[in-house]
Amino acid sequence: MRRALDILLPHIPRWRSLAILTDTWAPLYAALQQIQPVITTIGAALLESLALMRCNDFVSYSPTFEPQEMKGPGFLTLSATVDSPRTLLPRLQKLALRGVHVDWSGLASILSQGEHSGLSSLELSSHSVDVRPTISEFRQLLSTSPRLTKLVVNGSGPRAVDENEEQLMSGLSRISLPCLQAVTLGYRSAHEGQILFNLFDAPKVRALTLEDVTHPGDPEVVDAGRLLDYLATGESCTQDDYDFVVAYSPSAGLYYQLEVWKEDSARRSPRAAAAGKEDAGSRGAFPSLESLTFKRVKCAFPERLRSLFEALPNVQQLEMSGMTMGDLDALLPQAYDDLGPDDTCPCPCPRLESLCIRGFENLKAHDFAFLIRALALARVNQGGCGLRRVDIYLDDTVGGYVTEDIIHVSHVGTTVKIIRELQSVYDDSDSEDDEMDCDGDQGGDSDPFDAGGAFNDPVFDARYGEAFFEMRD
Repeated sequence: MRRALDILLPHIPRWRSLAILTDTWAPLYAALQQIQPVITTIGAALLESLALMRCNDFVSYSPTFEPQEMKGPGFLTLSATVDSPRTLLPRLQKLALRGVHVDWSGLASILSQGEHSGLSSLELSSHSVDVRPTISEFRQLLSTSPRLTKLVVNGSGPRAVDENEEQLMSGLSRISLPCLQAVTLGYRSAHEGQILFNLFDAPKVRALTLEDVTHPGDPEVVDAGRLLDYLATGESCTQDDYDFVVAYSPSAGLYYQLEVWKEDSARRSPRAAAAGKEDAGSRGAFPSLESLTFKRVKCAFPERLRSLFEALPNVQQLEMSGMTMGDLDALLPQAYDDLGPDDTCPCPCPRLESLCIRGFENLKAHDFAFLIRALALARVNQGGCGLRRVDIYLDDTVGGYVTEDIIHVSHVGTTVKIIRELQSVYDDSDSEDDEMDCDGDQGGDSDPFDAGGAFNDPVFDARYGEAFFEMRD
């Protein structure tokens, strides 16, 4: 790494794009230390795209950064001798920091002096809690980029240093991002997602991706109901609005923390608000939303998902991955028997034309009949736009052959495409070859689970080892 940078650094005034990807932190840390004094003195006048990635998401699940001895950011830290950061990164437009933290205040100062009003694309992903920007630092970062069009926050984002800071920030006006078109939120708790949404106002967002990125070995399920409430109403909720119930499912072996609206709360629930006279769609967080993607989103109460869909009048494309057939019921118009005397019968996402489902387990024949006939027909009968296309992925396995079955349902105008991933007959031999190649790379007799092996992860073992599960029991 050092030798390569010795060759490249003299040409830093000519750089237009820089991407550094490593599996471990040490070489990336060394690279940042080598670039730091050059980029904070002479700058990179033509640099438009910067991507720094530590390609190991599992390490970020540790509450503290590892390795601790290399925790200090040491990158983009402005020296007291620098009079102005004006000439450092004047043209930077795209920034991706995955598992890589920087001096967040220094970054905001540099971006505030850019030629093009800050960034157009920002990605922050896979950061341990103790190296994430504070709420005030993240707010400062957003304020430097009023022309931001794409924002990705995945296992990262603002953290509250204490309750006082969170309360202080909540009293400030939101950062206006009038050009923001696409937002991706990968949350590890509903609270951290809510902090992010409370920081900015983006009325022109057209594409939203919401993903549960909690650790796959974590037995506690995150209920995203509070996030769905915010998206449906544009109103923030506090813990005082909920009663919390912790339940354990012996069959699934999972802990659920459920949020239940308090009956004596002065606030109306999102369901009640959506049924009011005011148009719910006009009060949603992103009223211009046209494309929505849910990945492994879990909600204990289906009414919250239905309330969200009823508050999205412009959504035309919906993708649901790793969810259940019960979640699709939220797209059905409410039964007349369930309506009150003053309620209407809105069609959820009335302009929805394209539906894609992936990773749904145990799909049955009657599930296909529901998707092809019942769902599409019921929506048309209630004044909704007919589903023109339904894509069903039966297996997300990579490789093998792909077959497609296309079904046309003429009386409702729906085309259903069923995509199957079939295992290749050559997979066994290919697997053997790959295994031999891996053995050769590792020296033949080495165990990948030994210290330093490919699958050795001391941070994961410490957090999710036997002691962790004994504590849960």
